Amino acid sequence: MKLFKKKQKMTMWQKLFLIASLKIIFLVAVIKPIFFPNFFKNNFKTEDSQKDFMIKQLTNNSIKSTNKPNSKH
Repeated sequence: MKLFKKKQKMTMWQKLFLIASLKIIFLVAVIKPIFFPNFFKNNFKTEDSQKDFMIKQLTNNSIKSTNKPNSKH
């Protein structure tokens, strides 16, 4: 009888693990593309245009942050 109860507990944990795994797979495979689309793939056709956009964004932000006036009184 004791062996049978241990086997039932093991199958219960296996079922719970399977449910949790399916939920994770669902979140990654279905929800992620909906809420986090690939910005570069949708907006740029070539890799060079992607690189140019990133360089402009990084350099513009760094220039703006270094040119802020001091607010010391």
